[in-house]
Amino acid sequence: MKGVRRLLGVVLVSGVLVACGTSGDSGTSEAGATESSTSGGGVSEADATAATLLDAGFGQQDQFVWVTALVRNDSDTVGQTVIVHFNALDASGNTIKSADQVEAFSRPGETLAVGTQMTVSQEEVAKVKANLLVEDSGAFSDEPFPTMPVSDMQVTKRQYGGWQAQFTLKNPTSEPVQNPRIGIVCFAGDTIIGGRSTYPALVPANGTTVVESDVMVSGKPERCEAYVGAPAARS
Repeated sequence: MKGVRRLLGVVLVSGVLVACGTSGDSGTSEAGATESSTSGGGVSEADATAATLLDAGFGQQDQFVWVTALVRNDSDTVGQTVIVHFNALDASGNTIKSADQVEAFSRPGETLAVGTQMTVSQEEVAKVKANLLVEDSGAFSDEPFPTMPVSDMQVTKRQYGGWQAQFTLKNPTSEPVQNPRIGIVCFAGDTIIGGRSTYPALVPANGTTVVESDVMVSGKPERCEAYVGAPAARS
């Protein structure tokens, strides 16, 4: 990593997102409150609002739940630490499980898929509340990661149940890329119904690789999308 950047600012955004439960029924989104806080001297308003929580949702299969959020980098910098806190709620609005996932922005204007798995002891999740915290603390590489194009994604039903996503990932650079982080987000209509994360071991220089990944979803996905970013640690 080159250099250590001072703490420029923090963005905290919260909202309640209603997604699909085990039944696969579509839900709706509810606008949530938005809060911002800053720390450090000389922080501009632009620095303090450098990210947007675009959407969130979940997929559930038995007691296993995949929660995910889409977060956009609204700044012209990279390397910010991105933390999403997820609360899984039951139909009465009670929090039944919480989890956090830490990622990092790797390109200006990037849309980042942040997701993780929960186990909820057979309870049915009705809603997911996502809270976003962005810190420009220099914890990750501050070098932009190249855009890696992906083909249209095929989503097929597995022989013994569940769904699998398959697509081709291209490395347009002259250097091999190891373990790029790929967040897969699946939709029914405009509602997020689950997804997964996957990390291909190697994408050859100026080459391609076929990526296959199971996805954890509620019901049948109408489409899935891949969001490619940098590995968690880069020199």
